[in-house]
Amino acid sequence: MNHGMDKCLALRRKKALWCNRRTRNVIKNGRYQFTEDCDRVAETLRRIGDKWSVLIIVLLELGSRRFNDLKRSIPGISQRMLTLTLRNLERDGLVNRTVTPSIPPFVSYDLTPLGQSLAEPVRALCAWAEANVPAIDVARVQFDESPSKPGLARSQSDNFPLSSERKGKQP
Repeated sequence: MNHGMDKCLALRRKKALWCNRRTRNVIKNGRYQFTEDCDRVAETLRRIGDKWSVLIIVLLELGSRRFNDLKRSIPGISQRMLTLTLRNLERDGLVNRTVTPSIPPFVSYDLTPLGQSLAEPVRALCAWAEANVPAIDVARVQFDESPSKPGLARSQSDNFPLSSERKGKQP
């Protein structure tokens, strides 16, 4: 085995040890402590957090839907992306795919009990987003109209003038 491979394995072991630590407090001393299955949790959050999965979960919560019905209901999604997202949600046990033999075959999708349990927090997230759209719009306008250059980090003095500036003194 070469040195590069040894180093890679050592880093994986170190990461695995860190991730497998059991801790009751997720935040300890102001720092996030990774839980036992941190990589798997992160993967799950990435899957259910993408924009297509959330929309599909919301639509399927209302009941069983066919592929083309889902495609028409989600503006901007391509056939390929819908297929991939449905397949991944099915693989994760969140969506059932039911094929009824006929000509042409009748394929429908609905949420599994696990998917139904996810629908509740997704619905809460959607309600939060809907309730806060006006506040987010105001914040965006304020940010866009601020004197700082777009794309550059805003300095603390952009929001909080120095004490000498507050008193009208020159620095």
